[in-house]
Amino acid sequence: MEMAVQDHILSDSTTCIKLDLHLKDSRGNPARATTSAIYEHNNDFSAGSEIITTLSDSLRSVDSEVEHRKSFPSLSSLSDPKTAIKEELKKLKRKSNIVFIIFQFSLESAVLLFEKAKQMGMME
Repeated sequence: MEMAVQDHILSDSTTCIKLDLHLKDSRGNPARATTSAIYEHNNDFSAGSEIITTLSDSLRSVDSEVEHRKSFPSLSSLSDPKTAIKEELKKLKRKSNIVFIIFQFSLESAVLLFEKAKQMGMME
């Protein structure tokens, strides 16, 4: 499954968001996907619900959907971030979907998330 995201624009002054999605299978044909939207919860993330709504609308336009939404806590709020991220990924791994859309993560959190996901066989 391949997902191309084009023209994702977030403007602070008008909060204008445009998201154009194209989903394709391994043969290049249009595909349907059930996804999980994953983001890091922090107080600076004020546009989160708008982004998820726009993402959901864009996915519906290509016969797909956001089935699960998961807010990860910020690393600074966790006593054992590695274990906490691993446990959250285990929960997500049990879901039926194979497409995870990750946005609004700090660099440190994103690196840890991708490292753990790779170790758990969730990505190549």
